[in-house]
Amino acid sequence: MRMCQKKKLYNKVCVVCGKAFKHHHPIAKYCSWDCKQIMNKKRYREKPLAPSWNSIVEFIKERDNYKCVECKSDKKLCVHHKKFLCNGGTNNPNNLVTLCLKCHASKHKIKIKVNNL
Repeated sequence: MRMCQKKKLYNKVCVVCGKAFKHHHPIAKYCSWDCKQIMNKKRYREKPLAPSWNSIVEFIKERDNYKCVECKSDKKLCVHHKKFLCNGGTNNPNNLVTLCLKCHASKHKIKIKVNNL
């Protein structure tokens, strides 16, 4: 029969509100779900799409000759981040490629119904 073991508690300080708390996980950063949500919203605000996103999109499509870099289609084009913003990617042209809607969905592993491609 297994006996329940008490988990070790680590003394931590919340990165959002500065409140001291104890947690069983050594890399815990937040004292509460509310603080985690605040930090997630703050991170999103710190990495918004640049105000000149439309000009970046146009530059990338022109660079890629208005064709999908995967299948060479010229229909329903969009610009894809190779390394997602949420994973530390940027809007640098080296991180962006032109993809058609179908190839873009496959990169994100999304099943979509694409007409006329």
